[in-house]
Amino acid sequence: MKLKSLPEDFLVEELPGYELLSGGEFCCIRVRKKGLTTQQAVKKLSSAWRIPERYFNYAGSKDRHAITVQYMTVPARFSRKEKLIRPELEAETLGYLKNSGKALAK
Repeated sequence: MKLKSLPEDFLVEELPGYELLSGGEFCCIRVRKKGLTTQQAVKKLSSAWRIPERYFNYAGSKDRHAITVQYMTVPARFSRKEKLIRPELEAETLGYLKNSGKALAK
C-alpha cells in the first residue's frame, strides 16, 4: 500500500513562533508551495518581487514532494503588499517582526 504518491497526500504547515506586529525591521511572508524545494521557492520569490535571494531567512527546508506552508522574513524595505499567486507558489506579507526571526517556526 502506497500512502504518499501525490504532493496533495502530504501537507506540512509550520506554526509561526512569533507574534506579528504592524511595523518592524523585518516583514514576515507566508509561503505555500507545491513541487518546489525551499531554495527553488526563494529563487522564484526573488525574481518575482525583485528581492535578492540573500535577504530571505527561513527555518529550514521543506519537502518538495508535498504541499508545504512556511514563513520567511526579509528586511522591511522589501515588504510587498501584493500577493504572489501561481499554481506552484503563493506568497503574502503577513506582518512585521523586530528581528529577522531566523528560527521563525516552532
